[in-house]
Amino acid sequence: MTVRVNKPAFNLREKLSELERPIGVKGNELMRAETAQEAGALLGVGRKNLIINGNQNIDQRHDGSATANFSSSGQFVTDRWEGYNANGGTISGQRVEDAPPGFKRSLKLTVGTAAASRAANAYAGMYYTVEGFDANRFAWGTSGAKFATISFWVKSSVAGLYTVAVRDNAFTSYYIATYYINFINTWEYKTVTIPPPTSGSFGAGNGLGFSLFFCLDTGSNAQGTVNSWRIGAGNYYATSGMAPLFATSGNTWQITGVQMEVGKNATEFEHRSYGEELALCKRYYQKIGDTATNEITLGGYSVSGSTIYHSIQLPVEMRVVPTLTQVGSLYSVRSGQPGSLSGHRGRKGFGVSHVTTGDGNYLLASNANAYFVLDAEL
Repeated sequence: MTVRVNKPAFNLREKLSELERPIGVKGNELMRAETAQEAGALLGVGRKNLIINGNQNIDQRHDGSATANFSSSGQFVTDRWEGYNANGGTISGQRVEDAPPGFKRSLKLTVGTAAASRAANAYAGMYYTVEGFDANRFAWGTSGAKFATISFWVKSSVAGLYTVAVRDNAFTSYYIATYYINFINTWEYKTVTIPPPTSGSFGAGNGLGFSLFFCLDTGSNAQGTVNSWRIGAGNYYATSGMAPLFATSGNTWQITGVQMEVGKNATEFEHRSYGEELALCKRYYQKIGDTATNEITLGGYSVSGSTIYHSIQLPVEMRVVPTLTQVGSLYSVRSGQPGSLSGHRGRKGFGVSHVTTGDGNYLLASNANAYFVLDAEL
């Protein structure tokens, strides 16, 4: 028995061309990936986000309360995010529960007093500083430097041109990237890609690696060429024609979902657990206390007739030996006197001693606003 099978004719050239078509999301790029690392970066697998608290969930300092007006000495809003203002107006910040889908909170800045004019060297915006150990993944300043992509959600009451700038730790290499807010009071998703710099100073162990600056206002001397690396000392964060955020009191700017990763493509935001994000923040800033009146802040013991030592092991090793500040009143349950406190600090713990009488006691908070601050910010 003979069986005849007929198959319709097809165009071989057309079939071969279909091999070039993307297969699903990022399919074309995945087919061309030369290494497992490239494929992983496209898929967004593994730990990828350099930014700590990019979703603005952690706010140890203010717990959602508004900050004082920013100054040229800086003012932290949420953890790791520091406001700066050296122009003629005023602006303050706050963590708010207003965010795009997939997020709960954002960092919101509000103009207080409008800036009628500004000095040539003035600038204002939000800093994020990157530790050298974390910056090393980009290999910037070397022949093996890699591309980086920054992605974020932003909303403002003023549409127009904005910038995000990268600055090395020697203040001698700058890159100014632009983005546009197209609609007022509407969350918009933005991405910028930073080409790899093969010179400059970007890694310093546990010191400053580099800074990001989301610029909102500048004088003429702080403006530079966009979308290319600039070599030379100075402060260059923006360009001409910026959106006039400081022109009117009450104008706002918000940001959340900030991610910075290796590669030319932005991937889905890496959501870490709240506990992990809090621990990452505590490498730079911690508060001990600040919860209730008569909270036992530190237990202690007497090493002599008049000196009590108190110590605590920190939950997270800090970046460097932190500065220690007492806020509010603390008192000894033995003597009822706050004493004269002096600090003994390390990256893993700290102790305080105070002059009192007794052979052992607890150091208590006299009210709910009494606490210790340990600060190891960059």
